[in-house]
Amino acid sequence: MTQGDNTQISMGDLDSTTVLRGEVEQTQARIEAAEILAGMLRDWQKALPDAYASGAATGGPQTLALTTAIDAVVEAGPDSEGFGQALTDVRLACDQADAFGDTADAVGATGHTKGFQPA
Repeated sequence: MTQGDNTQISMGDLDSTTVLRGEVEQTQARIEAAEILAGMLRDWQKALPDAYASGAATGGPQTLALTTAIDAVVEAGPDSEGFGQALTDVRLACDQADAFGDTADAVGATGHTKGFQPA
C-alpha cells in the first residue's frame, strides 16, 4: 500500500478462499497503516504545546486565541472530529495573528511581533 492509497479493498465476489484471503490481507495492511498514522498524529498532538511554547520563547507568535487553539488540539485526544475542528481553530488563530501586525498589544500578544507575519 502506498501513501494516499484510497482504492477499495474489495477484490470482487468472494467466490473462493483465495479471494477472501486477499481481502483479509489488504484489510490487515490498511489497519497496520492506520495504526502507524494514528501514532504519528498522537505524537504530533502531544508535542504541539511544547513546540508552540519553544517558538514563542524565541520570538514566535503567542496570542490567547493561539494558546486556546493549541490546548484544544491536545484536549481533542483521539476524537477525529474534535481533532479536525481544533486544527481548523489553530488555522483561524494563525490567520488572526498574521492579520493584526500593529495591533499585537491590543490582543495580549507576547514576544516579538515579527512572529505574527505570515511565513
